[in-house]
Amino acid sequence: MSNLVVLLGSSTLVGALVGYVTNLIAVRMLFHPYRPVKIPLFNIRFQGLLPSKKDEFADRIGEIAEVYLKTSSFKEELEDKMGQALKRALEAEMLKIFSSYPIISSLISPYIDRLAQMLSEKVVDFLSGGITDETIKNIDIKGLVSNRIKSLDPEEIEDFYKRFAKKELRMIEYAGLFLGALIGPVEALILAFIH
Repeated sequence: MSNLVVLLGSSTLVGALVGYVTNLIAVRMLFHPYRPVKIPLFNIRFQGLLPSKKDEFADRIGEIAEVYLKTSSFKEELEDKMGQALKRALEAEMLKIFSSYPIISSLISPYIDRLAQMLSEKVVDFLSGGITDETIKNIDIKGLVSNRIKSLDPEEIEDFYKRFAKKELRMIEYAGLFLGALIGPVEALILAFIH
């Protein structure tokens, strides 16, 4: 019985270690090696998944960006955000200018919000009037986004992914540990019953 406990315990530890290290290597292989490496005996070239698929990834992201950025809802959202930012900037600047003149400031303060709103709407209307659907169609958004991603170094791509998916990548590693710890004792029991 004590041999079975030792076997189960050691199998759990070995399984957990193997599972963790395997998934740790698998996560690392998403990004590494950055450049293709040739394995001479097998005549195989190997490269990390993301560096090897960088161009395809860049093209797909470019396509997605182009589809979204060429919609009328994006143009409306852009106009709205520009208007809000411009209004805030105009309000701040007018308050700063008139703060030196207390009498004028007290007279105009109640109207600054409406004045900034009116001016920002006029400026946004003027600017967006030049952005026609034809202008938007002629912008190669896919190419701009795709080329920018393609110009990134593999290290930058790895940093990008790790910034937003660090927790998920760590969970993949821990999942290997957990699954290995579960599979180890099952394997030990099977081996114990076979012998």
